[in-house]
Amino acid sequence: MLAGKNFRLILMICIFTLMLTACSSSTEKTESDAVAALINGQEITMHAIEQKIATQDVNLEVQKQVEKLLENEGMRAPNGPSQTDLDEYLSHSGLDLSNMTKDEERYYNRTKRDINRNNSTLTPNEAFNLLVREEVLNQEARRQGLAISLEEAKDKYQQFKKQQLANWDSMGLSDETEAINEKAAKRLGYNSWEKRMEDGLLDFQKSASRNSLYQWFQEELGKKHPEVQDLQFRILTWNAWEDYTEYLLRQADIKIKQEGLNVIYYGEEWQQDILAGPEQDADPLIKQAAAFTIIGSNGTKELLTETADIMQQRLKKLGVKDMIITIGSGIRVEQAYWKQEIPWKTVSSRGLVEIGHGDLKIDNSQLKSVEVIVERPGNVKRISILLKLTEEGSKILAQLTEENLKKQLPIYLDGQVLLAPIVDEPITGGSFKLSLGKLKEEAEIEALASVLATEPLPLAVNYSS
Repeated sequence: MLAGKNFRLILMICIFTLMLTACSSSTEKTESDAVAALINGQEITMHAIEQKIATQDVNLEVQKQVEKLLENEGMRAPNGPSQTDLDEYLSHSGLDLSNMTKDEERYYNRTKRDINRNNSTLTPNEAFNLLVREEVLNQEARRQGLAISLEEAKDKYQQFKKQQLANWDSMGLSDETEAINEKAAKRLGYNSWEKRMEDGLLDFQKSASRNSLYQWFQEELGKKHPEVQDLQFRILTWNAWEDYTEYLLRQADIKIKQEGLNVIYYGEEWQQDILAGPEQDADPLIKQAAAFTIIGSNGTKELLTETADIMQQRLKKLGVKDMIITIGSGIRVEQAYWKQEIPWKTVSSRGLVEIGHGDLKIDNSQLKSVEVIVERPGNVKRISILLKLTEEGSKILAQLTEENLKKQLPIYLDGQVLLAPIVDEPITGGSFKLSLGKLKEEAEIEALASVLATEPLPLAVNYSS
């Protein structure tokens, strides 16, 4: 078998099992659901560790079944990525295994470690270390604004699934691989593969967010070191990524609650100048934190995540930097830096807009864009919010203002009157300003603009501290 074909079959097996790895959580709770550790306040449970181990075991079984399936088709599938495959690949890439540099040897040993771990049953501490690393990277992806939304995750999953089906279809093995999928799902306690994927969408989202963070890291590293190419760049990236991950681990507030668990470090001290650092603000920023509880009883994990995503978008639009958002029974925002006290109650409002009533009503779906406008007539600073509407919203606004000439037209936010201006003339241009300077502080107006510029929160939250 040619090395290239071997590599392709290995890749097919890896893609086939990746969806199991990315979607390793079950929504079922067990008596083993005790907290194993807290990572910046985010829980890792013993149940999650057990599920990680179970998923690895199912992955190994799936790999064997796929290899057997390919062998039955005369494809002589290799036994998964192995030490021999690694040695052959690196030798063909120009690496002298008998005379490696320190960085090359480190990359080689890490890759060996990954291969051995991926081809054997995980110990509880190995599973714990994988989960800890995933969690700090999830939090860093959020902090850097690189976490993808649930909608993006759904789209990526559909593309991933389509590609997977096309690959197996081209080999005439789609029915057989579907049967393997179904058996794997049932071993993990699900009635069907589709049900498993529904429950695993949040994990798929996190996996894609970590990948987004890695791609950003790789791109920044490439800008900083354009002279390093090919295999040497891969070695540089993998080693630097390990150091960066472990730097995040050391910076994190990790509280281990169970005996027998500990964080294992392999890398070296992170060289923070290895990437182009962000520009520093001239003005000092205030470090802040907040906690939010969920109002009502419909706070599923998916809705909690979506709510946290939208709150993060609002804070980023406001200019808040370096925040860490964690999700438990509620939502916590920590290490958030802004120029002054963040108006948390405004930022966490649902954001449901209503102008008019009945069939003649403008809501969030008709908001096209939101912009903060600063004017200085006579050296007096005035700040307002400019709302631009969609074509449909523009028509409704024109009719509403036509019918309410010389009357007040209330603008509601979350059922409360935000403003009730008197209509002087019909508004036909599809945009209008909210002049709130006499009613709210500048920070409140900026926060309100960030709320209007994003989708309403799917869950109502209460700012608790």
